[in-house]
Amino acid sequence: MRTNISDHIQLFYKLNDQIRLEFNSVLITLNEADCSSVGKILTTTKYALNELDETEKRSLIFIIPEFESISLTTFENFVTLLG
Repeated sequence: MRTNISDHIQLFYKLNDQIRLEFNSVLITLNEADCSSVGKILTTTKYALNELDETEKRSLIFIIPEFESISLTTFENFVTLLG
């Protein structure tokens, strides 16, 4: 049976703190509206990063529950910008 990651959004929220602590990471959960442009993705990322102390080093983990509904071009542009 094929499952869709959007079926597991509640699980992501429950595991959010565990993942954050285990991997010493910042979790950034993007919804469909956040993914409508690279600017909105960056704004959401900025808010998450503002929670960090300047001396903290952490990795970023992006969770995109509705990946199939976002523009692939927008996502590609975002990945290119990060690279």
